[in-house]
Formats: sequence, structure tokens, C-alpha cells
Amino acid sequence: MKNQKGIAPLLIVILMALVAGGYFIYTNYSNHRTKTTLVVNQTNPTPKPTESTSSNETANWKTYSSNNFNFSFQYPKEWKIQEQARGVILEITEGGKQYTIKFNLADFDLPDSDEYKNEEITLGNTNFIKQTGLKRKIPTFITLTKNRPETSRDLLGIQFIVPPTNQEKYIRQFDQLLKSIKL
Repeated sequence: MKNQKGIAPLLIVILMALVAGGYFIYTNYSNHRTKTTLVVNQTNPTPKPTESTSSNETANWKTYSSNNFNFSFQYPKEWKIQEQARGVILEITEGGKQYTIKFNLADFDLPDSDEYKNEEITLGNTNFIKQTGLKRKIPTFITLTKNRPETSRDLLGIQFIVPPTNQEKYIRQFDQLLKSIKL
């Protein structure tokens, strides 16, 4: 009788070791399968535009340059440009509606958004804060502002009201426009 009582705790310990070992093997097998799947997916990435594609896309762009505002940039030839007293406006027509990119010497009124994403970027040697306004996770505007302009004729900010259709195209073109800016 005494031997049976001594065996029961030993059987419980062995059973617990088997359960723990089974769990360990199962989790390692699951992790291995996930890692294998990730590696397989990474070997066939989605093609992204290359520099040559970007340069081909911008090959027919126009150049705006102003000594009055101390900056220049390239923009798609389909966009219309207007120089005003306090900056420059690019107009984009999409679906019969006008959307704008404003290069201002003054502050902006920000459109309504659910959330904002902020990051610092550098154009030339000048630091800007890039703020993207999102509604339901969709970009509605992008604003770049400089903390302090050096003179009253220096660019304070850029604001892009993003058209609701073809957003990827317009955001890509806006990013390329930003790369072309010379202050």
C-alpha cells in the first residue's frame, strides 16, 4: 500500500512533464511554420517603383522658379499654377473638382481630421514638420510647416489637399515634388 502512494506523485510529475513537453513541441512547430511562411512571402516581394520609374514619370514635368519667393520646384504639366501675393497655388482637377497644393508665406487653416500623423523632414537644408491628416485612415491633407522663416519672403509651409480618388498617384507625385524643391 505504501508503494502505491509513492508512485502517484511520481506519475503526476511524469504526466506534467509530458504535457509541458508536448506544449513546447507544439509552440516551436507553430513558430517554425509561421517563420517559414514569412520567408516564402519575403522572397516574392511586390514590385515597387524604382528610381528610373520615378525619373521617367517626372521627365515631362514643368519647373516653377521664383526669386520673389526664394524657391523652385518641379510639378506635373497637367497641374495649373497661380502666383499670388502670399505664395503659389498648384491646382489639380480630379473628377471635375479642384484640389490644391499651396506654398504659403503665412499659416494654414487645417481641414478637419480624425487623427494626425507627424514626422520631421528636411527639404534642402531646412527642417519642416510634415503633418498628415487622416479621416477613417485615409489621407485628406498633408501640411509641411517651418518653425520660423528667416525673412517675411521665405516659405513658411506647404499644404496639399489630397483628392479622394487616385490617392496613391497624387501622394507619390507630391513626394516627388517635395524632392525637387530648392529653397
